[in-house]
Formats: sequence, C-alpha cells, structure tokens
Amino acid sequence: MDSSKYAVNFDNHIDKALAVVAGVAELHHVSKAVRHLPARMAGLGVRSLQHVCEPAWISSWVPAMSYIFEHMSGELKQLITTHAFYHPSIFRDRLPGKTDGIQEEDFTSFILPLLDGPCPSQHALVEATDVHTYAEVLKYLQTRSNDPEEDDVRRNLEAWFVSASVEGISYWLHSSTSFDPSLRLGAAEFTENVRARLLLPLVSDNTFIGGTCGCDSVLCSYHCFACPLLGGIRKYRHDQVMLEVIKFFNKVILKKGCVMKEFKLSNPMPGEKARVADIALFHETVIKFFDGVISDPCCPTVKRDVEDHAIPGEAARASAHSKRVSYSTRHGPDILPLLIPLSFESTGRYGVESMAIINELSGLTGISFDADLKIKNARLYLQRRISILMANCTAYSIRAYRNRLRFSR
Repeated sequence: MDSSKYAVNFDNHIDKALAVVAGVAELHHVSKAVRHLPARMAGLGVRSLQHVCEPAWISSWVPAMSYIFEHMSGELKQLITTHAFYHPSIFRDRLPGKTDGIQEEDFTSFILPLLDGPCPSQHALVEATDVHTYAEVLKYLQTRSNDPEEDDVRRNLEAWFVSASVEGISYWLHSSTSFDPSLRLGAAEFTENVRARLLLPLVSDNTFIGGTCGCDSVLCSYHCFACPLLGGIRKYRHDQVMLEVIKFFNKVILKKGCVMKEFKLSNPMPGEKARVADIALFHETVIKFFDGVISDPCCPTVKRDVEDHAIPGEAARASAHSKRVSYSTRHGPDILPLLIPLSFESTGRYGVESMAIINELSGLTGISFDADLKIKNARLYLQRRISILMANCTAYSIRAYRNRLRFSR
C-alpha cells in the first residue's frame, strides 16, 4: 500500500475512535483539524499521521543526501542522481522558500540546491503545519453567514478556541496518567471536555430558552458557562480554586507570614459597604489582598475587536478591571496598589496578573520570597489542580444545562 494511503487510513481509524469517545457519529472537519493541534493551540495533541510523515521523511532524507554528496564517491553520486526516489510536490509544499523559482524537477536542478544549508527539523516543519492549521480553523470560525443562529454558534466556538490557545492550562488531558486522585478526571468529565475541545455541540441542538433563565436571546450550547441558573456550580469552582491558591501561598511563605481567607477590609468610603477579599497575605512589610474571579470567554458582554473577532485573554482582563473599579469605589484609589485580582477564564486560561504573581512567588521572575524546588513543585501542583477544577466545572455545567433543556421541553 502507498504510504500516503496508509496515513489516510490510519487517520480515519483515529478519527473514528475519537468520535466514539466523544459520543458522536463522526467528527466534523474542524474537529479533525483541532485534534491534530498541540494543546498550546487548543488542540488534543493527537497527531495526524498525514501531517507528520512528510516532515519526518524530509528531515531525514535531505541530511542523508547531503552526507552522501559530501563524502561518497562520484559513481555513487551518479547512481543516486539517476535513480533517487523523491516527490517534488512534497518539497514544494513543505519548503516553499527553498523551491521558489525552481522550474525543473529533475534531481540535479531541483534537489541539489536543497542540499545547501541546513534542513529544517521535523519539529520545525510540523510546527509550520500547526500554524497553518490553526489559522484555517480560526478563519472558518470567524467567517459569518446569513444565519444569525449559526453566526452565534461560531462566535462562541471562536471565543472558546482562542481562550484555550495558550500553554500550561491543559493538564487535564494527561489526568489518566496521574496516580494522585486529586489530579484525575472521571471518564464522563473527560468526555465532556474532549467534546468542548473538539468544538462539538455540547447539547443535541441549539435551543431558544429565553425566559427560563433571564436570557432573552437565541442561545447556543456554550451558554452553559454563563447561564445565571448555573451560578452555584461556578461558585463552587471559585471557592475550590481560591482554596488551592491559599494552600500554595502557605507553602510559599512557610512560617514567615500569614495567609487569611475571606478578609474583610476596613475603612470603606462613606455610604459604601466594605469589601471582603478572598485572600489576604501578610509577609513582613508586604500586605496584599487577592480577589478571585473566573469569567466566561463566550459571554456576549466580553469585548471583541473591530472585526468582531475574539481577543485572547480579554474576558480575564475585563473581569480584573471590574474588580479594581469595585474596590476603588468602595475603598478609594489607595486600595489599588494592595489589590491583585486573581482572574481566570473558564477554559483554564490565566489572567496576566494571576500568572505574574504565581510566577513571582515561585521565584521564576524576581525574588520576593525564598524559592526552592519544593515551591516550584507546589506551583506545578497548583496549575494541575486548577486545570482539573476548571475541567470538572466544565463537565458539570454541560450536564446541568443539558438536563435543564431536557426538562424544559
């Protein structure tokens, strides 16, 4: 069997297996593209053999030819020049910069120029494919039709896809390999998160349910992450994330300071009610107040750019700004230097300030406390726990929303 046909056949089997895991008849072409992307690009990291085999062949074949023509005898060079097997179209697709302007495709005219200089590694060639695939998926999600409902669905999918396109938030994908029960996902929770990652419908259809939850617009299934009636699930997630942050802070400061939960601030502005910070940290001369907020990137109130495209991290940035405004209103602007909003998005994406303070306390940027291996391990555990908590809440929200739709009909 031709190797390309084998690769197609192999990928089809993988797609069918993932469709079974996700509980659908077959994967949409967008889902097939997403499953190939690495986790940092909102994919599953289940590589497509079609996308990998050609870079693997080029990255080994070209160096081998270079070595032969540099070190072997003239007779062997002539033999290879006459009988070498290669696909010009593969080189043109994968090495456009080196093949531009070369018209002839015989070995001497086409291949020999490619042997000059370093050949891109397999990783570099695959990464170029990833960048192209990511751009194609994003272009599809950003394309608008004449159907308002379909546009609303794509708008939500785009926001979720863009929000998940960041490194270090997808530890839940590897939860099955962990021996720690606190870092594992149940099979049902894993399935729901795979469906969300593959941009599949989270319920059987997109249903108008205006009036049942106070939302008066056509809603797609990703509304489950912002529906007011599911606020209890999100509060549980918030409380659990803050609990993990408190544990991390306690490991960081050891016995050199104090971490307090739900600390009521003093001296509110006249006529205002005092805020209660989720966490207060006291360490020698350092006093900081932390207030956590987890926002939904699919929420229709999240700002988009002038072309109606999702802005990476905008939901976390906006919620952090709202926290500052609220604290400044109740306690005056003097509270702002002491406040650090711990903002996250429901995909697991960290707000800029959240990641910055966690990195700083871990000794990765600046030195605020004594950083050691135990603290870095505590940071890694925190990130894994937050990933698991976000994934669990995603699954709970989907199931609760699905059940509510079932009983509302």
